[in-house]
Amino acid sequence: MTLLRDVDDLPPKKPMGLYALVSVVVIASAAYLFLFRTSPDLDQNSVADAPTVAAPADAPVSPAVPREADPLPAEPDRTEPLPSTEEPVVEAEPDSVAAPQPVVLQVVADVDGADVFIDRSYVGTTPFESTTLGPGRYRVNVSATGYETYAEDIEINGDRTSIVVAFRQVSLDERLAVIHKHRFGDCAGELVANTSGLRYQTSDDDAFEVSLEAMEEFTIDYLEHNLRIKVRDGRTYNFTDEQDNADALLVFHRTVEDARRRLASGDRPVLP
Repeated sequence: MTLLRDVDDLPPKKPMGLYALVSVVVIASAAYLFLFRTSPDLDQNSVADAPTVAAPADAPVSPAVPREADPLPAEPDRTEPLPSTEEPVVEAEPDSVAAPQPVVLQVVADVDGADVFIDRSYVGTTPFESTTLGPGRYRVNVSATGYETYAEDIEINGDRTSIVVAFRQVSLDERLAVIHKHRFGDCAGELVANTSGLRYQTSDDDAFEVSLEAMEEFTIDYLEHNLRIKVRDGRTYNFTDEQDNADALLVFHRTVEDARRRLASGDRPVLP
């Protein structure tokens, strides 16, 4: 009984776990300081790079505030034109307005659109004006469909020269010495034609006069050298040229017949 009582009277033993842990920490710290101070290869800056001890899990962590990005520089407006380095050109104002050139040639006709030629070169249609012809002599031709070409020589000297072409005016003045052939015999005389009519002048009793529109027949037989005229409701006359020249008869007939056609179409006669 004494032995058991002695054991119970001993003081209780202290736990050894805490002391062992403290001892390990002290020894590890001493070894770290010894190595840090004695090792030549150990860079002191590496101490700053040593990993930091994380905060306890239950420590509150402040949320990171995002940093605002710096604003980018504004893009230049590429639609605006770049400033010009050239100096603006200032146009000089004329002292006065140039006077128009005077008309030196004017051509008019009673048929609009007639073609005008100067020295055989086409220059335009009527009514025509020119301010560019220099002084000199020129040949002017004016033509219109259905009419004979008009021709005139002119002199340009700086003043206005005017040409008036009357295509629709009919002029007729033709004469031809002829022989009137009778059934028996013949007689000499002259055929005269103008816009008033045609007449046969002779000292014989066969003289006559007739208007152009009153001739019922007016024909030529070139091979027979014969010009035939039949007066309406009257006689028929046969003529040959005094020199027996069929060409002269042909020209006379063609000129008179052209005047008759134009007068019948409404052109104006020029009275003798």
